[in-house]
Amino acid sequence: MALRSDVKERCLMFILMAFFCIAVQADATRILVGTSEGPPYMIKEGSRGIDLDITRAALKQAGYSMDVQFMTLEKAFVALHKGQLDATVPIFSGTQEKVFFSAPHVFYTPGVYSLSKNNLSIQSLADLKHYRIATFQGAKGYFGQEFAYIASAAVRYFEHSDMGKLVELLNKGAVDVVVLDYNIFYYYWSQKYGIHTQPEVIYHPVMKPVTASVGFYNRKVRDDFDQGLKAIKKDGSYRKILNQYQQYGMPADYPIP
Repeated sequence: MALRSDVKERCLMFILMAFFCIAVQADATRILVGTSEGPPYMIKEGSRGIDLDITRAALKQAGYSMDVQFMTLEKAFVALHKGQLDATVPIFSGTQEKVFFSAPHVFYTPGVYSLSKNNLSIQSLADLKHYRIATFQGAKGYFGQEFAYIASAAVRYFEHSDMGKLVELLNKGAVDVVVLDYNIFYYYWSQKYGIHTQPEVIYHPVMKPVTASVGFYNRKVRDDFDQGLKAIKKDGSYRKILNQYQQYGMPADYPIP
């Protein structure tokens, strides 16, 4: 009887260990992604948006599932370094050390916007110094030294933490130009004034597009993600995701990195 009891205990132990290994293996395919709200790239309601949808699709292609945790990007970067997150999105080249960068997964297109009725002549960034500028908080650090110089020389320069307020300031004539990402600007404009009113705005493409990536804690997960990203670009899934956001003003030919 003692021998049989010992065998039962060993069998039970083996079963428990097997279940534990399966559980650990399952958890290893579940990726926790940290991000900050910035529609239409990251939309908190429904954990969706261009960035998140592309990241989710590429991970799914590679055999992973994804959970999203919203916080400031600064907090997300710290959590990623500590291994409290598996990934952060978006992340820009050169901004983080000891992070495994994915291949570029989306373009951000910063630009300048004015009301068409004002007929402003803006051919370069240097022209902005003649106007009242509104942009997002931290823009000086993001856009570099040339922009910081122009901001200091401008008639008026203003940063706001709520990007949705920027389109209101422009529409009311409180500022002459807004500096913001193309898709973010038209997302908020269409939400407040409707997509049919876009001809009232002129987009001045005086800033170069920049690519964004996903930052990973684990090299293998990054490598798997890159393969999944290639696959969704090839099979057309990537373009379908972009097309879902045309309702906010994204052009049908928006570039794929």
